[in-house]
Order: sequence, then C-alpha cells, then structure tokens
Amino acid sequence: MSVPDSAAPIARPSDADLVVIKGLRLSSLFDAEWYLERYPDVAALGMEAAEHYALVGAKLGRRPGPNFDPGRYLREHPDAATSGLPPLLHLLKRQNHMRARFKGYLDRVTEAGITGWVVDHENPDCPVALQLFVDGRCVAEFATSKLRADVAATGIRAACAGFEHGWRPGSIKRSVEIDVRIKATGESLGKSPRPLTATGCSPRDTLYYDLHKAGKIRPVCVIVPVFNAYDAVEDCLESLVTHCPDYASVLIVNDGSTDPRIAGLLARV
Repeated sequence: MSVPDSAAPIARPSDADLVVIKGLRLSSLFDAEWYLERYPDVAALGMEAAEHYALVGAKLGRRPGPNFDPGRYLREHPDAATSGLPPLLHLLKRQNHMRARFKGYLDRVTEAGITGWVVDHENPDCPVALQLFVDGRCVAEFATSKLRADVAATGIRAACAGFEHGWRPGSIKRSVEIDVRIKATGESLGKSPRPLTATGCSPRDTLYYDLHKAGKIRPVCVIVPVFNAYDAVEDCLESLVTHCPDYASVLIVNDGSTDPRIAGLLARV
C-alpha cells in the first residue's frame, strides 16, 4: 500500500470513503478537535478532520485521537496488518460486522423483571452473554437460554434465544432507565433502553436501590447458627473471614453444641 504525501492533491472521496467518514464522526475513538490541534496541516488544506483522516491521515500512520493507539491495536489484532486497512478503519469495519452478527429485542420491562431475545447469527444455537444497565450502571450479567417459538416461526434459529431476568418487585424504582446490551459489542438491544414504568413501588421498597446507587449499602449482619458439625462450622467461618466485606458484621449463635471442640473454635474466631 503506497503512503500518500500529506501535501499532495487529495482526490474527492468515493461513496465507500463517505461511509467511512460517517463512521469516524460517530466513533468515540476519533477526536476531531484533538486531531486538528495535533496535525495543523489539516486546517491548512481546508479539510474536515474525519475526511482527512480517512483519505490521508490513516495511511500516514497518524493517531485518530488520544484514546486509540494504532500500534497496540496491530499487536493485539495481527489480522489487521494484512487487511490493507489502517487500524482504526479495521476496528470500525469489525464493529459493523459484530453489529450485523447479533439481532435481538427487549420485549418487556416490568417491576419484576425483563424478557426478550437475542440471536448470534454465527452461533445461532449458543447462549448470548448480556448485561443489564440501570441508569447507565451495569448491575447484572446473564445469558439467553430459552426457546423462542415465535422467533423461530420467522425462520430464525431460536432454540437458545430467549431470556428472562427478574428482581424483587419494588427493588428498582419507577422512571429509571433499563438498558440491555450485548456483552460482546456493547450495543443495546432493539427497543432498549426503556424506562421502568412499574406501579405500586413505595419509597420504602426502593430504599436498597437508592443506597446502592449512592454507593452505600444497608447494614448487613451474617447470622451463623451452630450445633456441633465441627468441620462444616470451621469451613463456614474460614469462608467468612476470607469473603465477608468490611461493612458486614457476623453473629455466631452456639445452640448448645455438645462437641467440646466447638468452644475452642469459636474462641479462636
């Protein structure tokens, strides 16, 4: 691939170039303001930043923005080096392919959960990993697992396309934004995001979510009833020491154990 001289006359963009330019303008990895400041010759040519990068800058090895390193991308994706495309344009093409690969919809949002379906056209009988976002924060990950006969009736292989994900009614308050995204691409499903328009949620019911969103949490006390079963109790206490968070307390209730080892075990804790 020949490398153009930045001062040479620039050909008018083709239809394919215009598609690339549009993709650059929509990409968060292309920073037009940063690009123009870093490469002042672009303004001297009277060219718009995305157009210059697509036609000239990428072939010169220029960076499209501060958050994309072409060299690192080539190291992580060796196939890009033989594709004939500059790294960022290769990434955009790959992203477009991934978007076309998946199809799905968020069918329903209620105060108790969500339902919908997703198909990976390249692996139609395999689960698709999904992420649940509430007001922009990822709160859960799950995967499709159910047959969707209605989707299959349209000619799509949907043996593993359906999903249902629930929560305690009232634990998420009304008016929040529910967004289900495909983990592999970060793209939202069709009809997503959507507001939660549940009814019957009292302020008391939504307290946990409010505290979680604020970075707080209700006080937690882990209660451990004990009656003999020395080995099981020892394993349980070791697990609590390893995994119990700082904000939680532990209450151990010895219900009259007759095994003399229990007293010593509890004394050590």
